[in-house]
Formats: sequence, structure tokens, C-alpha cells
Amino acid sequence: MKMPLTRHKSGFTLLEILVVVMIIGILVSLLLPSVTMLKNAAKRKQARIKALAFVSAVTKYRTEYGKYPGQTQDDIDQDIEPEVMLEEIIENPRDMIFMDFTPEDFTEGGGLADPWGMPYVIAINENGDGETEMEGEISGSFGTVTFETNIPDINICLMSWGGDPPNINVRVYSWRD
Repeated sequence: MKMPLTRHKSGFTLLEILVVVMIIGILVSLLLPSVTMLKNAAKRKQARIKALAFVSAVTKYRTEYGKYPGQTQDDIDQDIEPEVMLEEIIENPRDMIFMDFTPEDFTEGGGLADPWGMPYVIAINENGDGETEMEGEISGSFGTVTFETNIPDINICLMSWGGDPPNINVRVYSWRD
């Protein structure tokens, strides 16, 4: 008696593989925006933490030396350059550590960098009149973006542009949540 030849099907058909690849593609496309949103939220949180740490460092410096970093004793109503402030916080006369910095914390120009690599806008109420004037401008492939505001009753303020390119909807401020 002859046995019929039976073929056992092994492996997947091309159609089955295409269906699985398509399902994986759909799942990735649904998850990618969520992952990006979480990543940006983490950067905003990191920007706020760094801004508050810098405000704390400037406050500690002022408590220790009786002046803001970069400010001369003779002229309390002067504009202080952020790069000069940073340098004086890091290399102060008593070699105190007011804030730990890493090379990633600085822009190419020597300013304090946010998590996107953009410079923070830093403003200090040098004259103690109760109102801090903050203004900033940044240029790039996105054009030029400006910012100007007065903040009452706060002496040290930092603002992150909120990404590259700057985004008004995700800016991070040291003086508000």
C-alpha cells in the first residue's frame, strides 16, 4: 500500500508577515507622539530644576558676599552679564561651591544652557526697587524671537526658551510653576 505524500506547512506566508509588520507599524505610530511628549516634559522639568538651582546659587552668593555675582560694590544699579555672573559663581574669592556645573551646562558663548542647549535669559533686580526687568532675544534658522516682561517682587529670574526652535507654549520660568 502506497502512503500519500503529505506536506507539512512550516513557516509563515508572505501575507502573514506583512500583516504582522503592518500591526507593529501602527503601534509604533501610535506610541511615538507619547514618547516624544514625555521626553519634552522631562526636559521642561530639568530646565526648571536647573533654573531654581541657579537662583539658589545666586542667592547663596549674595548672602556670602553681600552683592550679586558680577556686581561691583560701587554701582548697585548696573547691568550684569550672565557670563560674568557664572564665572564669578564658579571662581569666587573663597572658592566656595554654590552650584555644581558640568561642561554640558554651558553654551558655546559661555552662558548657562538649558536642556535644549539654548541660553537661559537671566535677570536680576540689582537696584532693589521691587521689579525685575527681563528681556531676551535669540536668533537662528527659525528667525528672531524676543521676550520682554517685568516681574514684581522677585529679585532673580531665569527663563528657558523651551526648545530649539523657541516655543512660547513650553517656555520654562523660575518664578512660576
